[in-house]
Amino acid sequence: MLNEKVKKELRVTTTSFDAEIEGIAAAAIKDLCLAGINVPKNFVKYPKDPLLVRAVVTYAKAHFGDNENSEKFLASYESMRSKLCLAGDYRVG
Repeated sequence: MLNEKVKKELRVTTTSFDAEIEGIAAAAIKDLCLAGINVPKNFVKYPKDPLLVRAVVTYAKAHFGDNENSEKFLASYESMRSKLCLAGDYRVG
């Protein structure tokens, strides 16, 4: 599942932050969709696309906890989102 992948990348081992991580991942997916990127409906359960997973993880790293590198992660996410918007395989429609 996507949330487990994100949690692992954030190096979180407790369940205390599960709801927050789930919310951040949902916000990332919504942001990608608003940008016109086609995110499969079953992506949360079956996160098979490595570029979409990396985008969600990078978004999470920018928004989770007190991170001194959050601005760098956010810039990286925005760059990834822009590239996905330009890629024909990821555009809606």
